[in-house]
Amino acid sequence: MRIVGFVEGEIDEPLLVQIPVAVDQLILVVANSHQLASRKTIELDHLRRARWVLREKGSGTRQIFENALRKLGVNPATLDVVMELPTNEAVRSLVEAGAGATAISRLVAADKLSAGRLVELPLPCSDRRYLALRHGDRHRGRAESVLLDMMRPTPRR
Repeated sequence: MRIVGFVEGEIDEPLLVQIPVAVDQLILVVANSHQLASRKTIELDHLRRARWVLREKGSGTRQIFENALRKLGVNPATLDVVMELPTNEAVRSLVEAGAGATAISRLVAADKLSAGRLVELPLPCSDRRYLALRHGDRHRGRAESVLLDMMRPTPRR
């Protein structure tokens, strides 16, 4: 039996072959009616004073966001987190309704951004890498090859 797994981030296991399959970016967004929506720059005080709707503690999204805050000198524990939710879609819906700001995948927010319902705040966050994992000592079967070929990222233009 051959098993392929998919993860976000790096894995430190020499027996596993890591195959990049996607890149996404974490972005900060608010509803188009939010007080920060029209700002051309975001100051650290804006982050500290904002109300936040975030993924639950322990999620990859939350970890990446909190690490980015720490690098900026903001203690994540000081944020006004009004709600924690287990899905990206629930977070996006509440933010779209005006409940606060969030850090979310660009892919998850894309349709609402293009419709003008969400606005991206001008504060860059980290890229997110998604990997397929396979056992390095096992033969790669035809089905696995087809799946991994379908998952390979297309080059950015």
